[in-house]
Amino acid sequence: MKKQITQVHNITSEDLKKEIVTDVVTEMRKEFQLLTDNFKQNPPTEFIDSKEACKILGITLPTLFDWRKRNIVPFYQIANKIRFKRADIENSITRINQF
Repeated sequence: MKKQITQVHNITSEDLKKEIVTDVVTEMRKEFQLLTDNFKQNPPTEFIDSKEACKILGITLPTLFDWRKRNIVPFYQIANKIRFKRADIENSITRINQF
C-alpha cells in the first residue's frame, strides 16, 4: 500500500475542518434521504374474529373450524381467543379455489 501525501495551501486548519464537516454532513443527508425514500411502512396487521372470517369466506363456523384443523386457513390464538389475519383470509380464498 502506498502512502499518499496531500498538501494543502492557503487554508487554515479551522477552514479545513469546516470544509470536511460540511462535506460529511451533506453526504450523510443524501444517504439518509435515500433511506427514507426507500423505506416503506407496513400497514398494521388487522386481526379479525371467526364470524368476520366466515363472512369473508362465505362459510359457516363449523366449516371454518374444520379448515383450521386441516391447516387450510392459518389462525392465531391470542390468549384464549382465536383470531385470523385479514390478509391471510383473503389469500386463503385463492388457495381454496385451487383445490
